[in-house]
Amino acid sequence: MAAIGRDVFLDNDQDEEAFLKQWRVLLRRARRRGRAVGICHPYPSTIRALREALHTLDGVELVPLSWIVKGTTG
Repeated sequence: MAAIGRDVFLDNDQDEEAFLKQWRVLLRRARRRGRAVGICHPYPSTIRALREALHTLDGVELVPLSWIVKGTTG
């Protein structure tokens, strides 16, 4: 079974500003390493922050996790 670890836990703190700070960390890692895995929960604060954050991708592409796992296993 293929597995991959997360790079950034986006909503360890259920605060929108904290989420956005972690989001910026995730984007920096993705740009530097070519990929990054972020995880979060469907908390209302997370959903609000994610709606705002999606406008800041600036060239970073969101893909299903299965694409990244497949890329690491073969």
